[in-house]
Amino acid sequence: MAAARRRTRVGGDLAAAHRAALEVADALAARAVTRQGPPRAPLRAGDDVGVVVLDDDAVPGLGHEVLAALGDAGVRLAPAVLTPEPGDEALARAQAAAARPRVVALVGCRVRAWKGRPGLAPALQAALRDLPAERLTVAALCGPAPLQGHAPAGAEVLLGYGDEPCVQRALAGALLGAPAPGRAPTA
Repeated sequence: MAAARRRTRVGGDLAAAHRAALEVADALAARAVTRQGPPRAPLRAGDDVGVVVLDDDAVPGLGHEVLAALGDAGVRLAPAVLTPEPGDEALARAQAAAARPRVVALVGCRVRAWKGRPGLAPALQAALRDLPAERLTVAALCGPAPLQGHAPAGAEVLLGYGDEPCVQRALAGALLGAPAPGRAPTA
């Protein structure tokens, strides 16, 4: 109990405690990342990668940590963002990103009753299905449920369980070759 009081005492080293908490969150998120489907080669510096962010919920910052980590690793990125009702310009950017030698679909889809539907919006389902499976890694910031039947057959799928920054960093690590030791929940 005394150790707990020392860690939480006002005036203690809050910055160190915050760093320690972030390290724990990052470690847990990394251990939960799950790989399904045929594995792709890790992304490397100089790789030309189209990133299509499928944002079903207008989450501020969705994908920013992934893009930052990949960019810091020297991966050349061509990002595009699609929302549940994408316009022609956004669809054109997504098509250009999908034409790159390697493609990552970063999927964010929270379970929310107000949507009145399970999973991804129909336009995002279609956009995901249209991506080239043989060059595609689907990086899901939502677990497996919203992807049911929508990821193209033959695509690599990396599952992260949430859209928090620690989960985004863990998915970026897996894209760069870190292990993905997690197991998908079973029905």
